[in-house]
Amino acid sequence: MYSEDTEDKITNLSFVPHSTYWFIDKYSKKVIGAVNIRHKLNAKLLNCDGHIGYGIRPSERRKGYASILLALTLEITKKMGLNKVLLVCDNGNIASKKTIINNGGQFESEYIEECGNVVCRFWI
Repeated sequence: MYSEDTEDKITNLSFVPHSTYWFIDKYSKKVIGAVNIRHKLNAKLLNCDGHIGYGIRPSERRKGYASILLALTLEITKKMGLNKVLLVCDNGNIASKKTIINNGGQFESEYIEECGNVVCRFWI
């Protein structure tokens, strides 16, 4: 995985220090997915987004890559000193729920966003 660490200098409260990693096939060099690790949480992230946000390219979904990416990410968060991390997914995103649970996610609660979308909050 490739990392690009950033420390946002923007004063907007929705930004926190974060690191982005790219999940790349070592042979074809094709991007399979990406993950963003937020080093700390603000109020919005605590409710709606969590410490970790990840995605897999649509053509590479349903191949187990999300579970691998999340497992690798959890190793990185431990090295960063984040011993407990929050993951959030849309209530209807069954694949993401399974990925989080299969990596040790413990359901805590649902949160209703301003737009009415319901998200599920898990701690690992």
